[in-house]
Amino acid sequence: MNKSHPYWQYFISIESDLERTGRYVEIAPANFKVYSIEFARILLSASSEVDVVSKLVCEGIDRNKSYETIDHYRESIISRYPRFHAFEISVPRYGLVRKPWEDWRNGKNPAWWRSHNNVKHQRHKFFEEANLENAIDAVAALFCMVLAYDHDVLKMSPWPKLLSVEEDMMVDMVFN
Repeated sequence: MNKSHPYWQYFISIESDLERTGRYVEIAPANFKVYSIEFARILLSASSEVDVVSKLVCEGIDRNKSYETIDHYRESIISRYPRFHAFEISVPRYGLVRKPWEDWRNGKNPAWWRSHNNVKHQRHKFFEEANLENAIDAVAALFCMVLAYDHDVLKMSPWPKLLSVEEDMMVDMVFN
């Protein structure tokens, strides 16, 4: 693993797993509610990594605060990047655009995050939430967070095969 960009490498690995699922389930809105063990694994992995990287982003904003929950992350990240909620990630091959942090605009946590917690803590009850839509959004959210954490990844290789971000969007959301 590239020691200078371990979060990027891990994101690429998870994104590759998501991309492979398209061989079995077409990545299309009609299939967003399809659930599986593989989507559960991707949702849990991506969300767990979002937790790790979000904390790092927050520590980069203010090392003197404590960041224990996504509510703390939201407060800190939105204070530094007020338009973070508008971050768009596209899935060009399938003509999709996702805004995985859009709920932050209204002070709420994203649906994929709530589903992650449901699947993590009560899988027997909420397994249906381990679906394609939540997996896509969790991986897209991780992409946003890794970009916010390490701007140098814009020059990294390999680049994601499935997800994409407009450089103008990146500059607008993170650098300003």
